[in-house]
Amino acid sequence: HHNFFNLGRGRYAYAIEASMSDLEIDQNHFFGGLYPIALWGGNPQNHNIHHNLFEGACAGGFANQALLNYTAPITNLRFLNNTIIDNGGIGQIFALQAASTYEARNNLIIHTSASADIWGTNLPGTVSDNFFSGVTPRGTNVLTGAPGISYSLVSGTPLSPPYYTIQPASPLLDAGQSISPWADDFTGTAPDIGAIESGVSFAGTDYFVDPAGNDSATGTSEASAWKTLAKVNATTFQPGDR
Repeated sequence: HHNFFNLGRGRYAYAIEASMSDLEIDQNHFFGGLYPIALWGGNPQNHNIHHNLFEGACAGGFANQALLNYTAPITNLRFLNNTIIDNGGIGQIFALQAASTYEARNNLIIHTSASADIWGTNLPGTVSDNFFSGVTPRGTNVLTGAPGISYSLVSGTPLSPPYYTIQPASPLLDAGQSISPWADDFTGTAPDIGAIESGVSFAGTDYFVDPAGNDSATGTSEASAWKTLAKVNATTFQPGDR
């Protein structure tokens, strides 16, 4: 939860190798890398991936790869309220094996270059209430067009908190479906589509740990880093802190 994975654009790097069952991956920022999330074996179940920002994956020499590369079947993959900003590198979002079961709802998917079909799997699943901008749509209750958000992309550089802001007339507002317990905490009449809920901060405070640090310091910058994991474990964090 609440991590920033700076994998680097065009680098052979993974953020999470997901081999266990009953896994929750939420409120993270993934930048770059080859496969941000990968599964190499077994037959796990209940992977709940929600409220994450995926940005700039599968770039450079690793273009046309998968955002979620599952080389073994997964039972009950839930991909909910995520935001994907693709700069033209993603070949497919879902690389899933036969016998997998999944649902994808309330996601915002943006392709910043020419329109492309990057969904991936043709397996049956619950696919609804997703917003596609520059991406061939899939599923039911589809929304397309301009998402009505403000952000500033700089090539090779990850977005900084608050990542993007939802404009007052955005079609994302209250356009999702309430899905308990992963998407049932919202400020309007229904969840907003995407990782960010209007009026709720996705980002918190960044904390730093360094062997040369000091556990009496604030921990909120490299110059004032904490020294030990014991300090981390003894600290009560707030939503969005990382």
